[in-house]
Amino acid sequence: MDLPEFVSARTVLAYHALPDELSTAQLLATIGNKELYLPRVNGDDLEIVAYNPNSLTCGAYGIQEPVGEKTVGIESIDAVIVPAMAYDRTGNRLGRGRGYYDRLLAGSRCRKIGFVYDCQIVDRVPTDPFDVAVDVIVTDKQIIRY
Repeated sequence: MDLPEFVSARTVLAYHALPDELSTAQLLATIGNKELYLPRVNGDDLEIVAYNPNSLTCGAYGIQEPVGEKTVGIESIDAVIVPAMAYDRTGNRLGRGRGYYDRLLAGSRCRKIGFVYDCQIVDRVPTDPFDVAVDVIVTDKQIIRY
């Protein structure tokens, strides 16, 4: 919550963590005066929908997703909390293989904040030219900046 990239953000895209991911529950509950959004899978893409804790449904892959018609574009988001299976020490991300976040973040100017357990930091992850790296990683034990 004290991370400068987060503090300066007016709009934040977060996510509901899966059981094997570092929990985002406290973040979602204490977001403060920011506009909070969550992703929703729509075919091969992620939509960005305003977060309402009382208006969620179990969506694709068993992830809690927001319900609602109003979506915003990534250009409206100041900071994105990005999940991963692993990050390497240069900010590259290993996702779950569908490329949702890479497509969403391609060309985006928002701050990208990785959020994982410390044991998910590895020396190197495989990358492709279309992969989007993060600007900073927050783990349960450290902060790594690039």
